[in-house]
Amino acid sequence: MRAPRIILSCLLLLLSADGAQTQTAPVPALPEGVTPLPPESAKHFQELLEAAEKYRGLKALRPVPAGTLEEAELRRKMVPSLT
Repeated sequence: MRAPRIILSCLLLLLSADGAQTQTAPVPALPEGVTPLPPESAKHFQELLEAAEKYRGLKALRPVPAGTLEEAELRRKMVPSLT
């Protein structure tokens, strides 16, 4: 009976310590040519990030920047990495 109490106490201690250290870091600036996501896409992106965190069991260490590119700009940025 003592083991479950000890485990529960340790889990509560870890959870409370994690919550105390959690701070919202500023979102990094988007690269040149990248525009911020529209509100509905930003919400969907956040939902995907939360699902990934839950699935992996790991929280993102910092905010993840997300934006959109026009096709020509995406092609211009991708070609050098493919050659």
